[in-house]
Amino acid sequence: MSQLTLLLGRFIIKLMLTLLDSRKKFKIADPTPKIGGLRGFTLIELLVVVGIIAILTALGAVSYSGAQVRARDTQRKSDVAVYQSALECYFASKHSYPATGAQLALLNENCTRENPAFVDPKTAASYIYNPYTSSAKTSPACSGTGCFYYEIVACLENTNDSQKDAVDTCAGATVSYTVKAP
Repeated sequence: MSQLTLLLGRFIIKLMLTLLDSRKKFKIADPTPKIGGLRGFTLIELLVVVGIIAILTALGAVSYSGAQVRARDTQRKSDVAVYQSALECYFASKHSYPATGAQLALLNENCTRENPAFVDPKTAASYIYNPYTSSAKTSPACSGTGCFYYEIVACLENTNDSQKDAVDTCAGATVSYTVKAP
């Protein structure tokens, strides 16, 4: 097999040399036009290069946009995880979850950031925090004490996210991502 490849390679090299030599003998004209004695590119060649650059730029822009969406969704999930940790810390010290997300900001005993800002990275809207008295969502929303269950909802931009909710609660071109009390 390698001998056949070697013979084929030699044949192609001899053929190329013969063609180059015959071009010198017959003085075949150079197909590239010359302007003032300098070689230049044809209009077709320039249009092809510009077209290829435009296609690559469009593909890059779409890829970049998708990467930004995934990055914002990752930030949302990370924020929700921090929010959940803060809620669990609040529950450990108060034996109840806060009735509102604003109450969580009052607790700064090594449980939350100094000034927690649990907001969407694109819209700056707060994440949805729903406290309940029990795990049944039909239970009344708690006020004050007696909050033993919660949901945190973030709206993701990537509608194909593997962790999106089965039933979407977000409006528009987003899907919901919900974290519940353990």
